[in-house]
Amino acid sequence: MPVRPGPTQALQSAFEALARRDWPSLAEFVDPTALDSLRQESLGLTILMAEQVQAGEDPSGGYNPRDVIIADHLAIVGSERVPGFPKNPTVAELAALSSRDFFVRWCEAVYGSDTQADPVSEVAGLYRRIVGSVTEEGDLAQVLYRREARGIDMEGLHVSLPGRLAVMPLRLSDEKWRLLFNDDLGWQVNFRPFPYRDFLFPITHPALPPRVIPPAPNPPSTERVSVRPDPATVVRAAFSAFDSGDWTALGGLVDDDALRTFHDRQIAYLASMPAMRDASAKAKSSGVGFVMFSYDDSLPADAIRQVADLTIPGFPSSLPIGTLAALSPAGFFEEWCKVAYGRKTAGLKTNLQRRVLGQVFESDSVAHVLYRTDRWYAVRVMSVTWSRDGWKILFNDDIGWIGDLDLALHFE
Repeated sequence: MPVRPGPTQALQSAFEALARRDWPSLAEFVDPTALDSLRQESLGLTILMAEQVQAGEDPSGGYNPRDVIIADHLAIVGSERVPGFPKNPTVAELAALSSRDFFVRWCEAVYGSDTQADPVSEVAGLYRRIVGSVTEEGDLAQVLYRREARGIDMEGLHVSLPGRLAVMPLRLSDEKWRLLFNDDLGWQVNFRPFPYRDFLFPITHPALPPRVIPPAPNPPSTERVSVRPDPATVVRAAFSAFDSGDWTALGGLVDDDALRTFHDRQIAYLASMPAMRDASAKAKSSGVGFVMFSYDDSLPADAIRQVADLTIPGFPSSLPIGTLAALSPAGFFEEWCKVAYGRKTAGLKTNLQRRVLGQVFESDSVAHVLYRTDRWYAVRVMSVTWSRDGWKILFNDDIGWIGDLDLALHFE
């Protein structure tokens, strides 16, 4: 009897079909419920935009596409052509397709060969490398992988390899592991059936810089995998310290280099806060609704001395910038947590229930722990790194995120 491909093998095959732009083959690796959902949301959005186009409005979508009863709208907009799809099919022609066939047409529109001209929006040609997987339930698995990241700023297009971490959920359906989509594949944000009407700026595509694919890391040694406490245990201990407000214990579980970087960046951010508030106030008085502000990742000692007596609302008055900067990285982190998480306004994070699903080793020195919370739908990842004291956590957008401090200070 042939061995059934596991979730990592199934996802790898899906990635290969994606890279070939073989949409029918890719569709075979997608769970039927995910195909049905994508068809409903995409057709719902298409119908809402088609109605706005008929009314002479800029197509923005309106209410939730999931609530659109498709058949009820075809008499009105069924003959409307959809320029976001190749060959400009009508809404009725798209609605007549099965979920699988609609997905094939959707991929042609979103990931087709035309997207290769724009390296920023390109999806199919990105580098992806599977790290490992954890089984959440008998028929549900979470596969962790690296995905090439691209970003553009005033200096041009930047490429990060091997890229950011992503998690793809897969469900065992009809004896096959099939994709459920994430913000990498099947993401509705990438889909726009009608263009903006009054986009006045010419669209130019930046050149893709040279890409050097790094070699895959060596697998972890048996000795490293067998070390206790293992990554999952360390992350559970961090969650326990977080839940109990034991910031000293939490800081002791964080990597030393991560704490030093966190200290430097946060001091630079706190020192820039008065200037940011002044800029925002001036912009508001001038009728400007949005202002961009940047600051350095760290400040030299003489720059810190210039703002040493500055106090930040929310922090104790006995802890001005100069005193905070002089604290050890662990000591600063403890004070930061008291402000960011130690009050009622921070309850969004402190009241979360976190449940560890499992761990994945990327190398001898890096591992990742996957977990769920009771409020966020997507599976989260907490990375850990090997140190002289064993496994230590790295910050993510759940714990140690700068936005947490902003939220706490906003309600101060």
